[in-house]
Amino acid sequence: MKNLLDVTNGRHCSVRLDKKIEKTIRKAPAINRAKWETLVKHFAKLGPEDFNSTQFKREGRFSLGLASGKKENIYVFKAYQLRVYGGYLTIGGKLNFIFVEALIKKKDQVTQDFLKNIAKKVGEYHE
Repeated sequence: MKNLLDVTNGRHCSVRLDKKIEKTIRKAPAINRAKWETLVKHFAKLGPEDFNSTQFKREGRFSLGLASGKKENIYVFKAYQLRVYGGYLTIGGKLNFIFVEALIKKKDQVTQDFLKNIAKKVGEYHE
């Protein structure tokens, strides 16, 4: 799909990134980026079971903004101060995790409106 960059592929899923957030990720300190990349590669291979809530957290279930009313879980990957948000989608019959938003921040809390907007961004890639 256009606007998506392939990050990595594994047994659990393929991981893709919305091009719009690449710049934010690049601005993060190198140690944050390296930690995030390690987490994502492990996630693609083995799934989320080995992660704790300081690394990978479900933020809630939100509407994708589709006419069908479909809802999906939204997750955040945390690597020090880098937070990268996204959700699962099936694309071409294969499970994908799509990152659609990134922040460099000092506290963990984001608003429900922020998370609802993330869900709508994930919904833009829904087949």
